[in-house]
Amino acid sequence: NSRYESERQKARRNGDWNGVVDAAPARRHILKLSRRGLGRRAIAAASDVREQTIQTIRRGYKTRIRARTLRRILDVTPDMLADRALVPARRLWSCIRRLQDEGWTKKALAGKLRYSAPALQFNKVTVTARNEHNVLRLFERLMA
Repeated sequence: NSRYESERQKARRNGDWNGVVDAAPARRHILKLSRRGLGRRAIAAASDVREQTIQTIRRGYKTRIRARTLRRILDVTPDMLADRALVPARRLWSCIRRLQDEGWTKKALAGKLRYSAPALQFNKVTVTARNEHNVLRLFERLMA
């Protein structure tokens, strides 16, 4: 007990206090990330917090969490999307339309992206984060 308490006090002095805190900021952040396309698995992987813990915080069942857990969750940013996470397709299609206005065909763009399909075939509502990233990168290269 004595060793544990002295290590705990040392951690506190170093700013690594791990007491129990309100989970509301974590819940708000998880919901915000969720609206941006990050699911519980992606948040859990990025924060190194169990999926079950993320889920119980998200649903409001868990109202108090450890300070370290809160810090880990708040450190997750929207750009930590999993490759297969679905995101709105607006930006992707906007870039494709602008490239088409510059004379690029869907077939040529598919070739540039090294896709096996003969032409670009994306959903109009949602696309994977990886496809969006690839198209945005190609757009920046071709429009530079």
